[in-house]
Amino acid sequence: MYLYADRILIQVLAFSVGPLLGLLTTAFSNPWLGMFIGILGFAFTYFQPFFSDICLKNTALALNINEVILAEGKVTYESKNTIIQGKLFLNTHSLVFVVNNSVDFSLALKGIIGVEIENGEINTETINQLTSILERKSPNLPQFTTLVNQLAENSSGVLKITVKQKVFVNTYYFEVSNPFLWVKKLKQLI
Repeated sequence: MYLYADRILIQVLAFSVGPLLGLLTTAFSNPWLGMFIGILGFAFTYFQPFFSDICLKNTALALNINEVILAEGKVTYESKNTIIQGKLFLNTHSLVFVVNNSVDFSLALKGIIGVEIENGEINTETINQLTSILERKSPNLPQFTTLVNQLAENSSGVLKITVKQKVFVNTYYFEVSNPFLWVKKLKQLI
């Protein structure tokens, strides 16, 4: 129900961060303390997306945003003059942008006339250099480097929403972690 930007990557990272913290603590201190710090580091890193989900649910509950279908915690709204970071909630009636735990604005779904994705700039040179370095080091990494390319292409982009409000037509730009999922859910509701 709730979307957090890099849920899978964070949980994979937990398997590296927890043991690393434990080994470093063991090397410079007590082995029992190292084991405790390693387990604690793993738990905090692994369950961080769940903590984020709890924060999003609490925010939606406090603001009376009912029937939430999709939500994300770190969304950048780009207007003509400013760039604001907040939370974006999608329910069955509206798209709600929240800043500092208060509703900044709400867009009724019946007024939305267009939903598109504008892809962000992907630095393909850097990705290709990393791919070639990784492939030289191990023959088993081509699948991983392909996955990195796909993640970079799919996770970058701006959600462009066109809304008709009485006489005027306004366009809103939101930088979200998975714009394809947002477009799919918005088109289903519209």
